[in-house]
Amino acid sequence: MDGPLSFHPFPPRRRRPTAGAIVVALSYAMPILVLLLFVTIAYQYDSPFTGSSRARPVGADASKTALYLLLCAALFGVTLGSRRVFKYGAALRQPDAIDLIADDPRAPILFLRSFDDDAAPDYTGSVIPLGPHQTVEMRLAEAFRSVGPVVSIGRPGERLPELGTNRFYVSNDDWQQAVLYFLERAAAVIVLVGRSTGVTWEITTALRNVPLVRLLFVFLYILPRERRTLATEMREWIIESTRRGDDRLSKKLFAGLRDEREARYTAFRNQFACFLQTELPSSLATDVFLDFTQAGSARLLPTRQPPFVRRERDRQGVTLDYRRTLRPFFEKLQGRAIQSDWVERFFANPFGVVVFTVFCSAVAVAGFFSPFLLGFNSIGLALFFLTLIPGQLAYWGVWNLAQASASKGHAPTHPPTPADQGGIGAGAKPAEVAPAPSLVRVTHAVYGLQALSLLIIPAVLAVIINYVERKRAQGTYLDSHFRWQIRTFWFALLWFMIAVVLAVTIVLAPFALAIIVGLGGWMIYRILHGWRALNRHEPT
Repeated sequence: MDGPLSFHPFPPRRRRPTAGAIVVALSYAMPILVLLLFVTIAYQYDSPFTGSSRARPVGADASKTALYLLLCAALFGVTLGSRRVFKYGAALRQPDAIDLIADDPRAPILFLRSFDDDAAPDYTGSVIPLGPHQTVEMRLAEAFRSVGPVVSIGRPGERLPELGTNRFYVSNDDWQQAVLYFLERAAAVIVLVGRSTGVTWEITTALRNVPLVRLLFVFLYILPRERRTLATEMREWIIESTRRGDDRLSKKLFAGLRDEREARYTAFRNQFACFLQTELPSSLATDVFLDFTQAGSARLLPTRQPPFVRRERDRQGVTLDYRRTLRPFFEKLQGRAIQSDWVERFFANPFGVVVFTVFCSAVAVAGFFSPFLLGFNSIGLALFFLTLIPGQLAYWGVWNLAQASASKGHAPTHPPTPADQGGIGAGAKPAEVAPAPSLVRVTHAVYGLQALSLLIIPAVLAVIINYVERKRAQGTYLDSHFRWQIRTFWFALLWFMIAVVLAVTIVLAPFALAIIVGLGGWMIYRILHGWRALNRHEPT
């Protein structure tokens, strides 16, 4: 940026890119090393598949089982701690905003938000359960880096910056002057709308000093800082763990996100409508970004879902692809059309989805049988557990292909409304058709068969009935029950097979027993929850 600064920033924090890169690498290596240690120790001892017949002293099995339990606890703790290690390493590598804009010839992107919204988790979700814990700021900064360096004012006194935007630090006397300086020079201004007095001043100043076409207001799903507690995170983790086939946010968290978002938008409309010569939308519906056209009229950017999307969260209206959704805003800033990338073009073609699904299915099946083909050693077991990733991607492909075929057979005669999509902003629920009494009895029978599923055969009969009668349930509240029952069967079968694989190794038989006990409790919960909702004539 040209010209001297009109404010006095604090001296830039010392950057340590080499040390940061080492710490980041350790954050990824730590869980892998503990897992390899666990598998290596487990399969050095006698098993029917090793051919070894060494005699073991009395009590050796008990001591090794205790060691395995200790390694499992270590793996769980290291996995949780690796996120903090990653954050520390990435913060060491992150350059100061003043140094960054001095080296980058592009105009900066200014990010304004309340300090209370720092480190707010991103609830949009992804089908791939890997990578660091994403925050709203990280996702926004990643989307805008192709336009220019994203800068923001850092919280005074923080030892390391939060990940996402590049921060600079000023005193309380200079922060307003710093905001004015960047408002005059920024290519775009992103405002994460909050309720603090500081954000209110920043929005008022931006509306007075920045052309509307360069402003972007963000209304994402964020909980207030006082409600982002460890207990909330643990409760969500437990709920999601007990509903592996259903990744929706819990009702309590979902209601909190929705109410907070609506309250922020209502306060925004009431406070700042007087500064605008255009009418703001009455509600956000399922959209989260508000900008202004070249003519000065307000518009909501239609929400686009990512290629790999958590489908139950999609039904709640929570999923979001930042770059695809913000593409109209980028095109307006750059004055040109932006073509979709190869990933989007590939998965927009049904043939590409078929190829991807077949490939992931083949990898998942090969990995599932790898212990039987390669032996129950560290390599075979590692490949077995890695099958969860391609298996999940294959499930995504099957789901998309099924939805595409269903939409061809039932093409809507009118464009979908927010109520039809079932999103957060929907004012009314989509109309449902009353199911036939015989279909209700069938659904009760399936829950009864699942309750007898310890005999195996009733569970198989139940899922066959689900697939045969599923078309009749479409458009009724029983559709969610059929989906719930089908997923109960397949996920129960998956964990049962994992338990069988662990049981045949003998050494890991205690873990197989623990899985069976946990699986029984999980199935009891699923059956009771679904059956109770069915008796109330409600979806699951």
